[in-house]
Amino acid sequence: IEQFVDGGNRDVIPSRVVTDLNPDEIYVLSNNPSVLFRGDDDYSHTSVVNVILRAISIFIQDVRENDLAVLEEFVKQPNKKVFRIEPSQDLDPAHATGLNFNPVTMTVWMGMGRNKVSTTVPDRPLRPF
Repeated sequence: IEQFVDGGNRDVIPSRVVTDLNPDEIYVLSNNPSVLFRGDDDYSHTSVVNVILRAISIFIQDVRENDLAVLEEFVKQPNKKVFRIEPSQDLDPAHATGLNFNPVTMTVWMGMGRNKVSTTVPDRPLRPF
């Protein structure tokens, strides 16, 4: 049985919901790298918008780290696996929320995701959805 669960604002990665289902394998698909939005080196000469975006990114990073901590505990159980499929860097630093719906850009990102899957989960063929 396959089940899919999507994250949101309270849970960037819905790890508690998924681990409660007690699956053998969990696949975390993220359009963000493990460390989000490193921020500017100096905020003394920046705009209020940049400061607000940085505050939002700190909040999102904290929520994400808590979600990942749940998965780190889950994978310590016998015969449990967690596969994290995420980019190594920000895909679009200009859109920190990941909400960029440019079709060409999205196609490129999907190709990068397929490549990441093939290295993260090499023994599984990709299936079209």
